[in-house]
Amino acid sequence: MTDWTDSQTRHDGGVAVSDEGDGCVVRLWGDVDAALRSQASAVMSQVLDRTGPVVMDASRVDFIDSTGLAFLFQLVKVGAEDGRRVILRDPPVLVLDLLDVLDLSGEIPLDFSPGGHALEDRRDDAELIDAPDRAGR
Repeated sequence: MTDWTDSQTRHDGGVAVSDEGDGCVVRLWGDVDAALRSQASAVMSQVLDRTGPVVMDASRVDFIDSTGLAFLFQLVKVGAEDGRRVILRDPPVLVLDLLDVLDLSGEIPLDFSPGGHALEDRRDDAELIDAPDRAGR
């Protein structure tokens, strides 16, 4: 089992799984892209060997490409097939925006920790877009 530690460089990117409660947590950090394909495959295998709910912790993701998104959706699909709950915890704004652009919002259950910044950042952005400019338009 591999655990994420603060000593690992975020931008290097990585994915790791650890046991938590009656399930497991898949931690993603840094650049989650095609370079992590073999690492993601190993984590997927470890998740399949476990039981219980799966939390995908994306709070430390700096970048994600289609390969990274495919990994998230594969975890959700595997969980659904096994009757397991799979959620994406604390995704940063860049992940939420990408899901919106691809019209995939709502396809992955989301969870935000108290004081999570991504949801607050999106609300701030929405207020800026909805707010009239200084001329009152």
